[in-house]
Amino acid sequence: MKLGFLIQLFFLIAILVRASNGVALELSSDIDHLLEVSSESQYIDVSASNNSEPEKTISEQFQFRFLFEWTPTSNSSLDMHYQGLLLASIYQSPSMSSLSSASAANRGQYRLDDLNVSPIGQLNNSDLTYQQNLDRFVWHQQFKNLDVHLGRQAITFGSARFINGSDVLYPVALGGFTSDYRTGVDALRVEVPLNDLSVLDMGYVAGSNRENSAQFGRVKNNILQTDVTFTYIKMDREKIISIGLEGGVGDFGLWQEWNVLTSPELAKEKNRLSLGVDQSINDYLIQLEYHYNELGSLSTDDYLSNVSESIFYQKGAVQLLAQRYVITSLTYLAGARISFDASIMLNTNDQSQLLQSNYGLNLNEDWDLTLQASLPIDCNKNSEFSTYPKRLSLRLKAVF
Repeated sequence: MKLGFLIQLFFLIAILVRASNGVALELSSDIDHLLEVSSESQYIDVSASNNSEPEKTISEQFQFRFLFEWTPTSNSSLDMHYQGLLLASIYQSPSMSSLSSASAANRGQYRLDDLNVSPIGQLNNSDLTYQQNLDRFVWHQQFKNLDVHLGRQAITFGSARFINGSDVLYPVALGGFTSDYRTGVDALRVEVPLNDLSVLDMGYVAGSNRENSAQFGRVKNNILQTDVTFTYIKMDREKIISIGLEGGVGDFGLWQEWNVLTSPELAKEKNRLSLGVDQSINDYLIQLEYHYNELGSLSTDDYLSNVSESIFYQKGAVQLLAQRYVITSLTYLAGARISFDASIMLNTNDQSQLLQSNYGLNLNEDWDLTLQASLPIDCNKNSEFSTYPKRLSLRLKAVF
């Protein structure tokens, strides 16, 4: 059944419901205007010198998102989120290609069917294009002892703050700008509260074929004021088992996440580990996290071959190319109208770094202005973050 028919059916139901009595119907929207400048190097070339000039682009985006909620009863609801994006390419140098974008392209879709991303292509043969995304279409049903969520929804896993080895269903792209919005996947999810502090979470994520489908189960409990999470994820023949802990000692917050990855294509199981600590000092939050990625390479010469040969990279479940990373972060907490955070990710194997920062200003209750930057630094020709673009964006957002 095509999504176009489903959307038409949805709006027909919504119109009928709106005309009825005793049923809650809510429609809201937000609008983004984004100006972005980026400069991106060519992909890693380990066999010859790369003298190419960095690729440069300047683009302007106008994005809107409609949020639609229908609540027919006190224990059921239907959510739909539709995103539209009008993209104008102001300037773009010749073909751009990077290892990071290639890895993202290999990521499983985890959707049974979808809208045509570019329904009308380029407008009037210009550099103006329109893109769309049906990112939520989910039915929520509450029963006495469990909650059921069926349809397109966001699913996230992990106990770490920056690098979660279990967050493999459309993980946030490294080098991308911070966003509170996660890409939706088609899934059946069941949550069963075990007591006031623990929950059993399980489900099935449906893709266009078996390779792009997944099953998961998760148990979360609080033991001695520490959140303990056990997660199991199966993607075709690949499996991930995760144990996460979140707690604190004195004024320090602590977390750890240990992941074991197995596959018939691996000679032995591989491990990923994140360890972190944070502390609030006056109006600032300081965070430090270490990540170990056994699937990664110790040598930059092996980055490309490792990505092309490892099934977990091909599925988009792993993005980092090396083995050891350190992330530091500073966040300003006291601003009622001003927000600021900055982080540096260090690849300790090739010494490349990725600096990301966000500055936000709340203009009024409906309007926000955000300046975001992503900058690779201290990168040699073959280092991991040399493939990441230098990006600067200015975003104006309105909520209605």
